[in-house]
Amino acid sequence: MKMTRIVDGAHVDYPYSIDKLKKAFKNVSFPKELSSAIKTEFGIFDVEEASSALSHTLCEIVVETDPELVDGVYKRKFVVERLPDETAKANIRSNRDSLLQRTDFMALSDVTMSDEWKDYRQALREVPQQANFPTDFVKLPDAPDAIF
Repeated sequence: MKMTRIVDGAHVDYPYSIDKLKKAFKNVSFPKELSSAIKTEFGIFDVEEASSALSHTLCEIVVETDPELVDGVYKRKFVVERLPDETAKANIRSNRDSLLQRTDFMALSDVTMSDEWKDYRQALREVPQQANFPTDFVKLPDAPDAIF
């Protein structure tokens, strides 16, 4: 379980560990497992998992921040941050390239590709030409059939 250290109501360090505690208080001997009394004495609190995942686009990244106190319990907190345009472009292209690679076998000379699949692959190639590229509203096309 993750821990945080709070002093005077403010996060001092997150994530916190027993090793960090031992380094901060070199003259104190600590057991391998910290009791609730020791945690309280040194301002250490357990941090519970977040309840739900955040949705985000290919132009965003989910970042963990300092835990949030909710009903007397510290919980992990995540926020969605916008990626810089160059990073967003690279991320979108990487996802698009992966989808193209996963369907490359359909372009082999011994495979007859349907018009639906040709249109899908062409739409993937045209993603960078979308008017809103690389904003949050870039749409990767849906595959005609669920082959992967």
